Amino acid sequence: MKNSDWIETRITGSGSRLTTSRRKIVALIKKREGIFSAQDLLEADRALDKVSVYRTLELLESLDIIHPTLTLDGHQMYELHPERHHHHIVCVSCHQDECVPCDVTIPRNIAGFAKIHHEVHFTGVCEKCI
Repeated sequence: MKNSDWIETRITGSGSRLTTSRRKIVALIKKREGIFSAQDLLEADRALDKVSVYRTLELLESLDIIHPTLTLDGHQMYELHPERHHHHIVCVSCHQDECVPCDVTIPRNIAGFAKIHHEVHFTGVCEKCI
């Protein structure tokens, strides 16, 4: 198995089917860099069904393959879950987005909770906009 097949392996390992639509959506996500929206995927492949895209994004989020994030203007975006957890800093002027490392260790055994995540939003003004 190639390392690039980890998404498909996690989907099938969960007991979910890897349908043609899901294969197409996963392929599109693998090609993307940074954050993306459901609309980005729909525009990248006009043959995709809107409901299938949203249901697949829900599945990928539940399987910890992607993480949701909101833009400064409140739009729902997603990011492929990286090997190393990180955050983003966004310029409030031009909306440039950069990754920021995270040194927080997330406890995996908080009683009564599973799939624990945290999210931090940093904002500032980038060098170009100062």
